[in-house]
Amino acid sequence: MHGLSWAVSAALHRIPSPAGAAPPVLLACVDGERHTLPLEALRAALAEQGRAALFLGASVPDIALRHAIDRARPAAVVLWSTRPAAFPAGLAVRRLVSAGPGREPGGLGEAVSLLTAGE
Repeated sequence: MHGLSWAVSAALHRIPSPAGAAPPVLLACVDGERHTLPLEALRAALAEQGRAALFLGASVPDIALRHAIDRARPAAVVLWSTRPAAFPAGLAVRRLVSAGPGREPGGLGEAVSLLTAGE
């Protein structure tokens, strides 16, 4: 199964993220979360819509996430976790999307619509 995930991930990474003046969407897995494929698919789908995104990867420590937010000044931050209540508190962001099983947005299409609305 890991081989298939790696192959899908590699294919998704071939879709370049567009560069632009608009602040990017920041994508990260919370500290301890190793399931990156949903965010990799979201990054690729956003790229197809012309929306820049920065994907930080798996298990991003809270302090690293805060530093990335300070540097990138993202339009939105999407945090992925398969566990309940694993999201850091007090993030100073314009829009925070806590994604994962049983949370909103309910799917890839809904997430892309949410993150590209108003552009």
